[in-house]
Amino acid sequence: MSALRLLLLGAPGSGKGTYGKLVAERLHLPVISAGDIVRASGDARLQAAAAAGQVGEVAELVTELVLQELAPAEIGAGGYILDGFPRTLSQAGALQRAGGAPTSVLHFAMDEEHIVAKLLGRRVCAECGSSYNVVGVFDDALGVDMPPMPKRCGCATRDDGNRRADDESEGLIRERLRVYSTETAPLIEHYGALGVLQTLHMRKGLRDLPLIWKRLDALEQEP
Repeated sequence: MSALRLLLLGAPGSGKGTYGKLVAERLHLPVISAGDIVRASGDARLQAAAAAGQVGEVAELVTELVLQELAPAEIGAGGYILDGFPRTLSQAGALQRAGGAPTSVLHFAMDEEHIVAKLLGRRVCAECGSSYNVVGVFDDALGVDMPPMPKRCGCATRDDGNRRADDESEGLIRERLRVYSTETAPLIEHYGALGVLQTLHMRKGLRDLPLIWKRLDALEQEP
């Protein structure tokens, strides 16, 4: 098959980051993470725009930084996984004009109420930063069975109260989901119309991995 340019879409708390790392290991492809690029850039323009609440300027600068990261590899030549970019239709257009439009899109779908419950239970190890979960999410009607995910990092620190700042309250979580729905969800319709979107309904956490592997195996069979 030709080089795979795989975009991962999913609301905050859908497990996109965790699934993305496992997909990257299986496919032996680099992950181009917008969040990692932004954090590593130290770009003063980006920091100033964010502090001033200039949302449009921030989006343009993130686009510039991500495309710079892709350019040295001659966009799309070896394949890659995109995580966190594009977030908007405008960024999708910029990526397409640069020659890096995704050849396939995996959309990890979850019910909003399940996401809220999951994020309220998410904790972060203060020592290594890995995530775990102290709350189970269950819904017999929809077949949702996500038991708590224990801390597996091996760090001795006990920090069951240590949450990410954006998980601190239900209000913060719902605002993040609102922003996702407004800005990013239209990408689902966009890539669906292009025929490259595949939606996976995540109901069992890591036990849903066979669904992902099945879709990836099908992609690898494509010419």
